[in-house]
Amino acid sequence: MLAVGTEVTVNGEKAGEAEAEGSHHAVVAIVHGDGSYSVDGSKGEGRKVVQRACLRHRVLVQHVFVGITDDGKHDSYSMQKFSEQEFKWLVDNDILKTQMITVLAQHSDNAAQHFKSSKSMSWFTKLAEEHTALYGQVISSVWDFGCPGEWLGCG
Repeated sequence: MLAVGTEVTVNGEKAGEAEAEGSHHAVVAIVHGDGSYSVDGSKGEGRKVVQRACLRHRVLVQHVFVGITDDGKHDSYSMQKFSEQEFKWLVDNDILKTQMITVLAQHSDNAAQHFKSSKSMSWFTKLAEEHTALYGQVISSVWDFGCPGEWLGCG
């Protein structure tokens, strides 16, 4: 059963499969008693009635990695080590391939010792190229910066 407001893919593929022709995102607008749903399409195609078997529930799954160390410096070397461990976990668990992930987003609290060094920036600019060569899948990396001391937006 899908609730009103649930994000769905109409005529969508199963996880890990290539995008199905004619599939599109929609939001459940009305739940009918006969097992069908009225959905509003994301491409402006208007509201239409669709059977539940034609809808894939869109679920957002996030993995968060936290690096803990007693090293008070938390320098570029520890940042690189943690980042490599995170990427290795994604590869070892076949997450990148099965989910067809092509962009990795990394958040920083903007600590100067991590990111305001030529070593870190040089390493980061080569990251996508190295991972593509190692794993045969094009990966882009995005690094966003928050306030110093911020942790998961709760700072």
